[in-house]
Amino acid sequence: MGVVQVDQVPPSDDVKRFAELIHQRRGRLLEKWRSEVRRLPAARNMDTPTLNDHIPPLLDQLVSALMA
Repeated sequence: MGVVQVDQVPPSDDVKRFAELIHQRRGRLLEKWRSEVRRLPAARNMDTPTLNDHIPPLLDQLVSALMA
């Protein structure tokens, strides 16, 4: 039996729905992320761009990967 490459497997409907959910709730996910990170003593006074850091592009890439 050969190995199937991940990029050769079409996404299931559940995976597509999960990707759509992440896309639709992106703003809320970012709010929740910032809220949780601000609980850390070192991050309490950080501004929004610093708190977001790499999370918005990560969410976008996750959605793209799940849809591919």
